Amino acid sequence: HPVTASDGFLVFDKTNGIGVASINSQGALSSSTYISASTFRGLAQRVTFPIKTVTSAYTVSIKDYTILADTSAGNITVEMPTAATANGKVYNIKKINSLNTLTITSSAGSTIDSAPAKQLTTLNESVTVHSNGTYWFII
Repeated sequence: HPVTASDGFLVFDKTNGIGVASINSQGALSSSTYISASTFRGLAQRVTFPIKTVTSAYTVSIKDYTILADTSAGNITVEMPTAATANGKVYNIKKINSLNTLTITSSAGSTIDSAPAKQLTTLNESVTVHSNGTYWFII
């Protein structure tokens, strides 16, 4: 039988006694900490991922997932964290304007498919990158 709550649920880490995830009253899951997808069982209909639109230079956060770059006002550089600090992390980065160039870089010398940067120049061009803890790979 399903468990219901009008205010949602808060999931606690038993070891530290702190809240690590919540499920709101509509069933959407959110977390401020790393939670492995293998932790979840059953239907994933309400697992949501963050999406953000940027209009100027942006440094990617470990909490980001999809970044939409609006290059209408000029070239934009999106800098990802080092692959080592984002081991296993996936980012989707998309150019949503036909003007100017979106350049994707990684801090501290991590490469993207063996290159220091990836440039997107076409409307709706996108890349998905995945870190193996040493490098970023376009997948």
